[in-house]
Amino acid sequence: MIVVDTNVWARAFLADHVGQSSRARQALAHARSKEGVFVPLVVVADLSWVLRAAGWDRERVLRTLESLLRTRGVTPEAPELVQAAVDVDLHGVNAPDAVLLDCEPGKRPRRSGPRAAGRARPGA
Repeated sequence: MIVVDTNVWARAFLADHVGQSSRARQALAHARSKEGVFVPLVVVADLSWVLRAAGWDRERVLRTLESLLRTRGVTPEAPELVQAAVDVDLHGVNAPDAVLLDCEPGKRPRRSGPRAAGRARPGA
């Protein structure tokens, strides 16, 4: 199984560069049919931000993230967390934030780390 960077996913989905987008789609199709593609949570979050920055509306981004869960040959890290992040996005929490804040299925994301404990980050 291989890991594919956010840039490859973005090129494939955005189709914003004829040559690169075509190569990205071909590379993903080949990898999916052979060894499979692993999608780390940070790539899911980053892809969401990139697609939104490119002007995609929230629903289109969420459908795209959900499609990663259903695409043969694609294995997202913690698929239940990705689905939960998509679900809470419908209730006002951005999906990438939910992924990175450790969202639990059926619950609002819970914060972890210094800010959750009432401690500021060093230098913040």
